[in-house]
Amino acid sequence: MKRGVALLLAIIIGGTLLTLGVITARIVYNTVWTSKAILQKEQAYWLAAGGMEMAEVNLEKNPAWFTDLPLSGNVKNWLAGAAIGDEVAIGEGTVKIVREREGRMVYTVGSRLSGKVFLSGEIVDGSIKNRKEI
Repeated sequence: MKRGVALLLAIIIGGTLLTLGVITARIVYNTVWTSKAILQKEQAYWLAAGGMEMAEVNLEKNPAWFTDLPLSGNVKNWLAGAAIGDEVAIGEGTVKIVREREGRMVYTVGSRLSGKVFLSGEIVDGSIKNRKEI
């Protein structure tokens, strides 16, 4: 009888420790994954911000500079897909710079692995103002 109780107790303790180990591993995995996703989005943001600076240089060189015809529909979908823009690879990421023909807006898309950030800015007196994430 004592052997049966000891075996049952050992199984219960082993199962509890295994469950705690699996839960701990899952928490660690989720934390690492979330940290990487946040880092990639931050890197994508700075790529997009750098793209705004590149667009400002393009406007200084040529105030009539544009990359695409006026957009129709959802801005994010357009930028992520059909929009024609200057695409530049920087390190392990990319930035796409888009200005509509005769438009007052400039858009940039920064991408780094799974991170993607969309920025817009309004052209006012030859420079880009009111920059914001969309």
